[in-house]
Amino acid sequence: SHEDILVKLIRLAATTLQRDDLELLFLGQTTGLFFKGQPMILYGSTLLSYCVAFSLKRAVKTIFECWATTPAMNDVIDPNNYHGRSACHLTGMLPIHVAVVNGLQGMYDFLVDLPGIQDCVPLRSHALTTTSNGTWGHLDPLGLATMLGDQRMFKHILRRRATVLWKWGPVTSYQMTLEGIDSAGSSDNDVMELIARGDSKYETRHMLDDSFLDGLIHKLFLQKWNAYGRKMWLVTRILSFFYIGNLIVQSQSLKFLHAKYSAQCFLARNAPDRRLRPDNEFCKPFSSEEDGGTNMYL
Repeated sequence: SHEDILVKLIRLAATTLQRDDLELLFLGQTTGLFFKGQPMILYGSTLLSYCVAFSLKRAVKTIFECWATTPAMNDVIDPNNYHGRSACHLTGMLPIHVAVVNGLQGMYDFLVDLPGIQDCVPLRSHALTTTSNGTWGHLDPLGLATMLGDQRMFKHILRRRATVLWKWGPVTSYQMTLEGIDSAGSSDNDVMELIARGDSKYETRHMLDDSFLDGLIHKLFLQKWNAYGRKMWLVTRILSFFYIGNLIVQSQSLKFLHAKYSAQCFLARNAPDRRLRPDNEFCKPFSSEEDGGTNMYL
């Protein structure tokens, strides 16, 4: 098959090419308009990402095995280094993100576990690895599935991160960390924030439904609203009320003062005794070309 040929070529390259050539082969990025369109942009830009996108597990395994056996490749392959050249220069995706955007649950599990490759434990993809700067910058796999509205992949990743507490027949109790889910985190791309965005997808917003994961996300929003949101909303509304009230009072006061000074100047300038006419800047006439030379009084 074509994958068998690819495996042979990868092994041949790892044993014969020099360091610079290996970097060019495994870290080279695809360029051109063709790779910027759909669905090519979802395949990543490196050889490893393309193997992941097409579920070529044997090819991925061969690349990792060559990393373990070839000294020249030690620093070339790093599927978790989002600051390095392993990330796609267009989308910022690493191999595990490529598996997520293409809905490849089996490939996701393979990258996280690397079964049968004991010497490549450092190359296991981390569940919290974020994308680099790009179209989908700074998103971990769970956040990426949330933004794309892929509920099936979201459930799979969440179950992978959960720990089974107990089982009783068909009932299972899970425990999971809220890192990357709760909006209290250091990132602004947590699941709760992605769902609440105004430009989120229809499928993403429906993660708030009671039927989705037994209302897990919905319950989190309710808990945060009851604990913090309601109080913060009341404080902001009270501050807004006083701010608007202050603007109304100030505008009415200025309007009253303007009318008062205008009336005083009018009466003073029309007084029969010139000694009663005030000589202050508030009642001095002025004219301009814009108003046709009409005298105006402040």
